[in-house]
Amino acid sequence: MTPQQTQDAIHTLKAIVGKSPILNITKDMLLVTSQTYDANDQLGTLVELKDAVRGNNGTGVIFSLTIQDLDKKDSAISVTVFDSNPSNSTFTDGGAITINDLDLPKVIGVINVATTDYTDYVDNSVANVKAISLPIQAQGTTNSLWLLFRDITGAARGAKTLSASIGILQDA
Repeated sequence: MTPQQTQDAIHTLKAIVGKSPILNITKDMLLVTSQTYDANDQLGTLVELKDAVRGNNGTGVIFSLTIQDLDKKDSAISVTVFDSNPSNSTFTDGGAITINDLDLPKVIGVINVATTDYTDYVDNSVANVKAISLPIQAQGTTNSLWLLFRDITGAARGAKTLSASIGILQDA
């Protein structure tokens, strides 16, 4: 095989395999406020995860989720993944979550973080959920997904104390 053929094969393989970015959801994107969250309350705001897939109607697979908790609450958390903006629903930080019936078909999966997924440090903790294997496809004229975080167990939190990272294998 010539050097050019090797380069061509590598280029073709990269196009087939896709890429695997780790997308960050910063504490300023999630916007958790300082309050006591009851069990099953919404954590922060609805987050638009831009560039989740390559191109409009792009596809991929979510393979990991990491939660960074500055408060070290180690709460069970669920993350609802929408393939397009659930614009018929109203979501409020600290409120009960009600998804409008028209938005329910936009739910493509829920990722659960258990209290046992956390590793504790002196004054903070990190949860890591691996091998998720959730197929995704953005809908419409966007390459975004929308994420809604829910505190399953409930906890008192300080402002902007949660962030996350999500690993996605994006199809070519």
